[in-house]
Amino acid sequence: NGGRGFLGSCRGGNGRGSLIELTRGRVVTGRNPVMPPLNIVNEGGDLQGIPDDLRGTGGARGGNSYYYLRGDRSYELAGTGGLGGSGGAGLAVIARGIALGVSGKMENSGSAGDPGRGVEPRPIPGGSGGGGAPGGTVLLVDGTQNPMPMLSNSKLIACYGESPGAPGSAGLGDHCLGTSAVRLLFVPKSRTPYDDYEDPALDPSVQQAMDAAAEAQADANIALADLDNIAADGILHQSEKLQIIREYAQLLAQQAGIENQADGAGLTTEKADYSGNLAALTSYLGGLTPAWNNTSADTPISRTLWNANWQAAYHARNTLLDAIAQQAREAGMLGAALQFKWDRRPLGLSWPTSTNYAGGTKYTFNASAGRGYLHVLANDAEGGARIGLNDAQVGVMSGQDGVTQWYSFPITLVAGINELSVWASSSDSGSYGGLVVTLGGSGDPEALLDASVADARAAAAEAAAADAQTDATEALADLNTIAADSKLHPGEKPQVIREYSQLLAEQTGIEIQANRYGITSEKTAYSGAITALSDYLSGTGWNNTTTVTTINRSTWDNKWQGVYTQRQALLNKINQIAGSQADWDKTYGPNKPEDNATLGATALERAMIRTKSHTFLEDFSSAEYPQSWEKISGSGAMSYYPGGSSQVGGGAARLNDYVVMHHRDKVPFDPDK
Repeated sequence: NGGRGFLGSCRGGNGRGSLIELTRGRVVTGRNPVMPPLNIVNEGGDLQGIPDDLRGTGGARGGNSYYYLRGDRSYELAGTGGLGGSGGAGLAVIARGIALGVSGKMENSGSAGDPGRGVEPRPIPGGSGGGGAPGGTVLLVDGTQNPMPMLSNSKLIACYGESPGAPGSAGLGDHCLGTSAVRLLFVPKSRTPYDDYEDPALDPSVQQAMDAAAEAQADANIALADLDNIAADGILHQSEKLQIIREYAQLLAQQAGIENQADGAGLTTEKADYSGNLAALTSYLGGLTPAWNNTSADTPISRTLWNANWQAAYHARNTLLDAIAQQAREAGMLGAALQFKWDRRPLGLSWPTSTNYAGGTKYTFNASAGRGYLHVLANDAEGGARIGLNDAQVGVMSGQDGVTQWYSFPITLVAGINELSVWASSSDSGSYGGLVVTLGGSGDPEALLDASVADARAAAAEAAAADAQTDATEALADLNTIAADSKLHPGEKPQVIREYSQLLAEQTGIEIQANRYGITSEKTAYSGAITALSDYLSGTGWNNTTTVTTINRSTWDNKWQGVYTQRQALLNKINQIAGSQADWDKTYGPNKPEDNATLGATALERAMIRTKSHTFLEDFSSAEYPQSWEKISGSGAMSYYPGGSSQVGGGAARLNDYVVMHHRDKVPFDPDK
């Protein structure tokens, strides 16, 4: 209880007394308010992206009560807050099918908080401890043909523990997250073939970095609370010094490892702040007399200076660990190929109600074929809004009333045009503000909405090149087998017709990509090889399925081999160039970098620039522009002009009188790149 968990946030009940700062119940903020989207990746049987801690946040302690002594104008402790309830356990299940019977259910709710109690001689009960948050649940079904359970709030019991309303004030408790505490997914197809083996248990670096940051924050909260209590009377007592020695030794023991991680991530500013604050704490402790670690004597201290030095050290450490985790998360984004994104945050659109797929709001987009994920950012979806792909319902969005959250569904995309539809079969209304479709990995939909189009093209080109090589190898093997006896038999010709038709169908799209990137020699060789194959086939009667056609095996193999070889060379060239360019099409302003401005940048630098692509030199067409631009001086005022015109587009910033403003973000940018 009282510990920061993976899921949920908790608050203890307030104590009683006239000084709010003394009586307010504690608050413990968990890592996620509801179960977040998960990026599950199958690397040869090693499932990466499953959180290693799904426990609910422990309930926060209730506030103390105080009695005001008028004589000496001080406060006397009159009651202590109750302890918070324990967080619920996390549950992760990977199975070849999951089903719940008629009476079956799963429950991982938090436990109830303790009531506050009074303290003699003037007992006034403190606030009740907050109820513990429920744990998170991850259900992974191995095999898309295997059964998935139908989940509802009656099947998945995930509730906060109760916070008693008497004798003290109640805190947060006794409400349920239900299906908002679970993620139900299919195990994705492995990126590489693999043999069965036991115990695939390698945790991904992204999750490790995020967990390290979360655990550090939880440790810091507990340590700072203990250190504040120790300094409450302005004296370090001999019995308290043992705990101080242990806390300080722990900070020093982890310093080298954290700084090594910072060096690897290139986080010089955050590392310098962390090292400097730790050195300042060491200097402060060294100046105390008698020595802070002398366990045979008491040491007087200033509570303000004591708390300030410890808090600065812990805050700088957690800031650095959060930055390391953020970079690890951004680096992990490179695995998901973005196929489609639609962004109308935060307002969004209302979905059509009392209708079906045909009556839903439609979106069409081009995509490569394969399995991927569909993410929807929906608000107020407790009525069960629907999302569909290519004339079929994909899933149901069902969450808490008024809550905005991401919903993720595994899908299969077709090559070429795909269609999405959003609707509700009931009359319950709601809205959606974002749609993200990925190929391969799931990705982080929030970050993918801000990813550059060039990065998405590069990922798609890389996947296309790899798939093309596989297709070419298989096709050439089949064609070589067909030609083994130097005859095309009627039963073999349908496969040859299919292979040739597929080559012609994709030719226009590949040549358009080559033109976009200015690739001429490889494109000419590719087009020439297809023409040579077509000329060769035209005189053989190869597509007459009623007769046997005699062929020269060597010539046959050489013509097909030439097409597939030149096709692969062109796709590899497209992949190479697409991966080194950034179009900056989401960046505006007169100082916008030129296309290819990131050519030669490292992967880390590209990730950092990509995450800022929507916030670096934005236009002012949205009323939310003051979230990025801040007034720092001047007698005037900043406001928004909503009217559109040919000069200002959909809106503009209105600056009355004299205004000096600057951008809130400090964007790391090297003009040489």
